[in-house]
Amino acid sequence: MKRLALLIVLALASGAAAAPPEEAIAPLDRYTTEKGKTLGTTFEAKLRQIYDRVYHCRPWLDVHKRGLGFTRPAGAPGDDRYLNIWVWVDQKITPEFAALPQTRRASAMFSRHGVDLLRQLAADAEIFSSPALTGYSVILTWLKPNARSEEGQKAETLGVFADKATARAFLAKRIGTQEFDNLQAEGLRARSHGRVLSLRTRPPRPRGSTRATRPSQDRAPGFGLPTV
Repeated sequence: MKRLALLIVLALASGAAAAPPEEAIAPLDRYTTEKGKTLGTTFEAKLRQIYDRVYHCRPWLDVHKRGLGFTRPAGAPGDDRYLNIWVWVDQKITPEFAALPQTRRASAMFSRHGVDLLRQLAADAEIFSSPALTGYSVILTWLKPNARSEEGQKAETLGVFADKATARAFLAKRIGTQEFDNLQAEGLRARSHGRVLSLRTRPPRPRGSTRATRPSQDRAPGFGLPTV
């Protein structure tokens, strides 16, 4: 298996409330293997700590329903478990951001939000040392600039999956930008996670709505995003 994979998908934004911790953290009875359930049980309190740090310190991020836990990429063989966080990014779409091509928007979002989230996930030494954990995954979803459909506004999703050693090397800056980009490209070819989809969802939130009514993205089975 390659060390890091990248996916970019296109979907439609939906209007759902930000998930409270009991919904954001993957419930133990939803894990489909003993490895996942054991990780979820062992580190249940630490998952709540991660959720609290995001909720209280980064109010522009909302964790998806079942978006925090020890997941595996949908459709991937085996049972490699990643400590995963999937968030909705609430940000103002500037003309400069809208003018960027999709890959540049994804890169900007990962630099702005994904690196910090990856650092949070990888910081816990006890979780890192677990032999059952393969690595970390960070999923970011945001409104796609200047894109609407009959069902509502569209959203883009970026997902990065890295094994433990690669994540630590990247965060310690032992992996340069070029090598990191190469690993992303290798991961795409090896995992075939670079699919673009359109999903039917509910209409987006009205402008001026509060944190409690931020849009989220409905999950779709089998298109590379995390599953328990």
